[in-house]
Amino acid sequence: MLRISNIDFSELVPSRHLGRWTSVSKDGLYFLKIQNLTTKRRQKLSLLETTKLINSCNIANAQCVPELNSHGYLDTKDFSQEFFQEPGEYYFQISEYIAPVTSFFRADLVVSLIELFQLGIFVNDIKANNLGWKSDRLYFLDFDQAIKINPEDYSDLTIKDILFMLNSWQLDSLGFRIKELFNKFSIRRSVRKYFTSDWQFDLSNLQRFKKQRSTLNEFNNYHYIDTKKIFAPGTRSDGKRVHILEKIQVTNGSKILDVGANLGMVSHHFAKRGSKVSATEIDPHTSSLGQTLAIIEGVPVKYFPPGKKFEKNEFDFILLFSVLHHVENFVDFALEIDAISKKILVESRLNERGKVINSDNWKLSGSWNFQNVDYLAEYLLSLFPNKNQITCLGESDKNRFLFEITKDE
Repeated sequence: MLRISNIDFSELVPSRHLGRWTSVSKDGLYFLKIQNLTTKRRQKLSLLETTKLINSCNIANAQCVPELNSHGYLDTKDFSQEFFQEPGEYYFQISEYIAPVTSFFRADLVVSLIELFQLGIFVNDIKANNLGWKSDRLYFLDFDQAIKINPEDYSDLTIKDILFMLNSWQLDSLGFRIKELFNKFSIRRSVRKYFTSDWQFDLSNLQRFKKQRSTLNEFNNYHYIDTKKIFAPGTRSDGKRVHILEKIQVTNGSKILDVGANLGMVSHHFAKRGSKVSATEIDPHTSSLGQTLAIIEGVPVKYFPPGKKFEKNEFDFILLFSVLHHVENFVDFALEIDAISKKILVESRLNERGKVINSDNWKLSGSWNFQNVDYLAEYLLSLFPNKNQITCLGESDKNRFLFEITKDE
C-alpha cells in the first residue's frame, strides 16, 4: 500500500511508457500519477507541466477537467518500491478519480473541446481511455500531448471551423482523428444535428441541458440564447429588458451575486459592464452548463455551488430576478440574503405563484397577490429588515417590475 498526501492508494501500475505509474485510491475517490521527470519521454508535456495546466483550468472553473487534490516532488527514500530506485526527480499528481468511458455523447465532447479551446488549450490525443464521464458531462483525463494556443487568434472562426482545425492538428501530430467526431459518422449529419444555419452550436443536444431541472417549461430551459457561438431555446430573452438593466448603477468592479442565475444571461450583462459577478443556481446541471457557457462566451462569471455561505456585506448587489417566489421558505432565505449584500434587486410580478423541484416532482413554493406596485413594494421591503428603502425602477417585460432595496444611511 502507498500513502501520499494522507491518501491510501492501491498498488502502483506501471505505464507502457517508461518512468510513469498510476494508481486509484482505496476509497475510489482519487487518481494518482507519478513520473520520473528525468526519464526520456515521448510526451509533449511532463507531469509537472500538465499539473500547471490542469491547475489553471481549475482556477478558471472549467467543467471538463478533474479537480486537483495535491501535487509535488516525492522523496523516494520514504518508499521501498524497487521502481523508485532509478535515479531522478519523481513528481506526483493526485486528482479526483473519473473512470474512463467506452462510449459517450458526441455533442458533449464538442462543448468540452470548445470550453478548453477558449482557455487556450487543445488536449490532443483524444480517444476513449483519455475521456471520462461524471455528473452528465465529459472530462479530459490526459494532457501530456496538449497544445497551448491563443484563442484570440481564431476569434473569427465558427465552432464548426474550430473543430475541423483541431482535428487536423491531432491528425498531423498523432496520426489519428478526434475519436467519434470525424471517423465514425457523417460530417453532414453532425452539422445538421448540432448546428444552426448560422453555425451556432445548439446547447439543447447536451446531456446537462436535457437533465437540468431549474425551470418548468416546454424547452426545459429559461433563457433563450442567441450569440455568435451558441443557440438555445428558451422562454425569455434578455434583449427585452436591457433598458431596465441599464438603469442599475454599477461601477467597474462592483461585486454582484446573481441568485438563481439559470444559464447566466443577466450575469453576462453585468460582467460585460465591468462588474465582478458570481452566480448560483439550485440545479447542478444548470450551474455546470452556465459555467461552461460563460467560459465559451469569454465572460468572467464564476458559478458557486448551491448552499455556499458568504460573508456579511460581501456583495454590493444581489440579484433576485424572478427567483424569490421559487424558493422554499423564502422568508428565511430573504433574511440570509439581507445579511450579505448592501443592495438587493428583486424582479417580480404583482401576482406570483412559484414552483420548485423536489425529488423529481414540482411543488408549490412561494406566492403572493397584490393590487398595485406600492403594495408589492411594501411587502418586499418587509422581507429584508436590514434595509429601509425601496425604489421601483420600472417594468421590464411580461408584467414584471424591478425593485432596488437598500438602506438609507
